[in-house]
Amino acid sequence: GAGRGAGRGRGSAVAAKLTVSGALEFFGDLSLGPREARIAGIGDVMVDSQEGHDLVLTLDARIQQIVEIELREVVRSAGGVAGSAVFMDPWNGAVLAMVSVPDFDPNDAAASRNDERRNRCVTDVFEPGSTFKTVTAAAALESGIFHSGDTLFCENGAFSLARRIIHDHSPHAWLTLREAVEKSSNIGMVKVGTRLGAETLREAASRFGYGEKSGVDLPGEVPGLLKPLPE
Repeated sequence: GAGRGAGRGRGSAVAAKLTVSGALEFFGDLSLGPREARIAGIGDVMVDSQEGHDLVLTLDARIQQIVEIELREVVRSAGGVAGSAVFMDPWNGAVLAMVSVPDFDPNDAAASRNDERRNRCVTDVFEPGSTFKTVTAAAALESGIFHSGDTLFCENGAFSLARRIIHDHSPHAWLTLREAVEKSSNIGMVKVGTRLGAETLREAASRFGYGEKSGVDLPGEVPGLLKPLPE
């Protein structure tokens, strides 16, 4: 999308990776510069194109570099096989950094494997985890059943529900709804969700775009999973 430029250096490498992975197919109607063509009996040659258009990325080269370094370290220290990270501007949704590891050298893309060229940020489905607590809280406030200052008893860290024990990463007694979100209380948000009911929660998730593609200008995006409620 349009926005602040990615700058030079690292941002240029990122742009190259996006190009190799096919991102620019979304802008195939724009002439962006010289294009490569195959002429029978001659091979690949560069032919002149018409004066092109600018394509400005929202990526921030400094943030991109930091996220790449940190993600590689997290994957290494956790003994993981792969990882992905997206850094966004919460005010306008601009993607400031997008990293998928393992990755590849855009100067030698032919030597990379398919899984190294895959942008896992858009091609893989994963659980939202604790970020879904914001969806639950938004549904609670919009329904009018809860207000941000309403208190919840968080069972001092352990709560039995449906033959399972739900834990918080640190024990809490009474928390307001706002505090339950701030402290990422599993117990507090489970109590909120239970009171709201499955239908209200699923509707909220749908309105937030779960189960649909985001429409990001990158190829291979898959929609998330939002299963229908049992009848």
